[in-house]
Amino acid sequence: MRPQASSQGRLSRCTFAGRFPNGGRVPMTRFAGERKLKSSSALRAIGLLALLSAGPAAAQESASAAGEDAAAPVADLAPTGQNECVRGASCLVDVTIENRGEASFDGAAGIRGSFDPAVKVESARADNRSLKCRVTDDNVYECAGSALKVKPGEASYIQVVVDIPSDFAAKEIAHSQEILWSEATTGDGNAENDMQVSTIAVIDPAMLPAVDLALAADEEQKNCVAGAECSLVFNVTNNGPADFDGTIEVEAVADQALVEFTGASPSDWACLGAGSRFVCTWKRAGIEAEVTKLLTLNLMTGSMALGDLETCAEVSRNTPGHVADIQRALNEAGFDAGPVDGVAGRRTRAAISAYQEANGLAVTGEIGTALLRQLLGIAKLEDMDPDNDRTCLTVDIVAPAE
Repeated sequence: MRPQASSQGRLSRCTFAGRFPNGGRVPMTRFAGERKLKSSSALRAIGLLALLSAGPAAAQESASAAGEDAAAPVADLAPTGQNECVRGASCLVDVTIENRGEASFDGAAGIRGSFDPAVKVESARADNRSLKCRVTDDNVYECAGSALKVKPGEASYIQVVVDIPSDFAAKEIAHSQEILWSEATTGDGNAENDMQVSTIAVIDPAMLPAVDLALAADEEQKNCVAGAECSLVFNVTNNGPADFDGTIEVEAVADQALVEFTGASPSDWACLGAGSRFVCTWKRAGIEAEVTKLLTLNLMTGSMALGDLETCAEVSRNTPGHVADIQRALNEAGFDAGPVDGVAGRRTRAAISAYQEANGLAVTGEIGTALLRQLLGIAKLEDMDPDNDRTCLTVDIVAPAE
């Protein structure tokens, strides 16, 4: 399949000669030389062409059905995004593709975003595997998929990491977002909300809201039974004075080798780990001042695990923007942390371990106070009372009843 082109003067016209599922041709809007594309339809044709050539035509069929029967429910995709970024740091920008319609969407679609004044886009990634994201220019990102599925009232989430220089003068950044459709798709029938411009406020570090996250153990549980599941409850409280909105991590370690963490609840918490060490993360956490949230850690005790079991946990605010700063610093120092995406994955943890070993720090592969001080010259994100960030809970593991 090769594109065929004809030109006249400075304008060119290209036609994609391959066949889509419906057998039709897809014209590409004309553009002038090396200049930017003249219309969003050209962007849609080029940016989505490869992904859509083999994709389903469910969206087109849905749109056709809606045209035949005006009473039929239809999908309605719309972009949203609102953020606050700190000057002189990486910033995580949350973007969503919402389905505001009454029917599920299943077809080819995507989103394109840009920032003005321009800030460097470090990375873009989607939680929906059908969306493939890339940075197309310093201040532009694009995510597209041939089989995007979004149920009514739900959304696909995209995380974009941008770098805000310390000398960035503007107080606001305009974040433009546009839903992308293939040329063969007529859209969702509501083009009015396919585009949005949201405002990102740029604040100084001194303007960050004062928050005190405290961790306390629930002392009601006194013992667990050997060879059975045991639940340990911790309370995460925002003592204020400001509301908290961000990411919370709780790291827990048990002092017995004969126990293994098996999970946590409620479902807001996503936990990783093995054996007696566990890290639980609550992304997009929102805790109002003077409000407490529970974290229940479930563990399985060994049949021979008798005696005291002490489990210590520590709460911290570890935002993706903070992780991105660490990734960038590691890469600049010659330790390959991979893409600067704000996610502390396997590659980032390996780079942290290598850096820790090379600099005489305890090798944990995790972000901690010593690493932050050595690498970035700072301690962990400021908390008004760090003394209440850590707590321990001791229970007695007893033999099963005869």
